[in-house]
Amino acid sequence: MNRKKIEIFAILLATVLCFGTFVDVYAAGKTIGGYKLNTYTSQKGSDVKTILDGVYAKDSSYVRTTHDGSTVVNSDFTDKTKTIKYWSGHGNVQGELWGNNTTAKVTMTGSTKFSGGNLEFIFLSACNQLNGDSPNPRSWYAKSMIGASAVRAICGYHSYAPADCDNEVAKEFIKAANTGESVKSSWIKANVALADQGWTNPKNYLVLTHNNNTQYSRFEGFSTTTYTRPDANSTSILRFSSAYPNGTNQPYSAPMPIEIDQMKSVDVSKNSELIALDRMVVPNYTIIMEEVKADTSLNASGEIGHTPLTITEGEAKEVAMNRLNTTFNEKSSLSTAQFSVNGQFLQQEMNVEVAPIVMAEVLEDSSQEVEVPVAYTISYKNSFNGIQIAGDRYTTIVDDDGTKYNSFVWHRVKEINPVKQFEKTPAMNFSEASLLAYDVMESADYSCDCEDTAYAQLMFVQNGDTNEYRPTWVFESKEHGKIYVDCINHSVVSK
Repeated sequence: MNRKKIEIFAILLATVLCFGTFVDVYAAGKTIGGYKLNTYTSQKGSDVKTILDGVYAKDSSYVRTTHDGSTVVNSDFTDKTKTIKYWSGHGNVQGELWGNNTTAKVTMTGSTKFSGGNLEFIFLSACNQLNGDSPNPRSWYAKSMIGASAVRAICGYHSYAPADCDNEVAKEFIKAANTGESVKSSWIKANVALADQGWTNPKNYLVLTHNNNTQYSRFEGFSTTTYTRPDANSTSILRFSSAYPNGTNQPYSAPMPIEIDQMKSVDVSKNSELIALDRMVVPNYTIIMEEVKADTSLNASGEIGHTPLTITEGEAKEVAMNRLNTTFNEKSSLSTAQFSVNGQFLQQEMNVEVAPIVMAEVLEDSSQEVEVPVAYTISYKNSFNGIQIAGDRYTTIVDDDGTKYNSFVWHRVKEINPVKQFEKTPAMNFSEASLLAYDVMESADYSCDCEDTAYAQLMFVQNGDTNEYRPTWVFESKEHGKIYVDCINHSVVSK
């Protein structure tokens, strides 16, 4: 073989190793273990079961192992015999993990190693495990990924993890992974999808992965595109997360969480933000809505990459709005409807939230980490007279290549129905609603060592399956999920 042919072969081989191979690049065997440390209801479902069943449905050669309650033991946490491990429970910034349905309680440390075995993907559906605050458990997990036969990706949360909607996140993850997207990209999109529906904690998603093409790894059997497993030479670990996890504060919302114990006697006089909420004039009317039909055939898809953005936030918003207008075949914004009730003009409008998806190399001193935007999550929220309409949104993920995600639900106001008993006085205010929400939380049977907090927002919420939307105080907490207080009926309603 002459020298030129040898050089060409070497280039081709390097290309294959860099961008994907067709050799055995996975650990031995297709195994997945699920560990559910918390109790759950059949109505809510188990995120562990959803993940395990979803993987098996895609590839029935996987061997599933489910552990619930007392069947979870401490050694399960450091076990490296499974290729995929999904862990669901409570956690704190000290790296401790536990549950209310098991005696198992484990602690992640700076010396724990997840390399050197079959383990390739870890999911941590628990609070704070990837938190960069002192003592910085995120750096411990990053170190654990370095070594021979290294873990490809760790998916979790840098703050509060979803509790009430963790099973829905699991469903969205399987849906994205089934399309052949990487684990990293699928985890990001799954959490964006639930944040898109109005949940707060999914915005805290974070993925750790290697600073090479391993970050695009799929589950074995989910795609024909494969990547070499990282070895001891892969020592740089990246994190991908949302730069503004709480989004842009909108009217009628409490931007800072409220301690649950404070809700039983809300002292708004000591908090300027709560004063503003309590003084809000709650609408004395309900609204009748009609769904906006749109051509949603222009689906967006693609990997969340690692290339730094060159487009600005303004340019990304223009891309998102062009996509929205194309979807509706309109040249102008949807926010054009104006109405008048008792001489007061009311307007339907869109509020936009922009949250960059950022990449940074994980360091022992997290304050030194440099975040680089790789995409923008842009979400338009539908509102009426400044009050958000629950469930209505247009969300897309945009990078230099275009749109990578697209989700749309929208309604127009057809009619306004004034409520006679509140014509001269406002409906239920924030303080009154807080008392009702607290009573529900206090009566719930939860055994958790976590300090719980709640976010509150006044919204128009659909009344059952009808086309009526009613002013409602929506409280969302880490442990209790969402509680809806109907401002007209002065009652808690179930959803």
